[in-house]
Amino acid sequence: MNKASTTLLADAIINYSLGILCILYPFVAETIGIPIVENSFYPNILGAVLFGIGIALTIECYRKKGGMIGLVFT
Repeated sequence: MNKASTTLLADAIINYSLGILCILYPFVAETIGIPIVENSFYPNILGAVLFGIGIALTIECYRKKGGMIGLVFT
């Protein structure tokens, strides 16, 4: 694994962790700067987006040379 892949994987792990925490425990979103809300809809959406970004980073980390570039389908 080269330095870029290691960085992508580390960022993916951070996004997975924050995403799962925001989905399961919406009050965690307050600690990362999201305003306090009555329901947990917005922290759950934030968690899902962070988890999705983690998936995209993992796919990009393990991409083969000469294969698909990015997550674009052609």
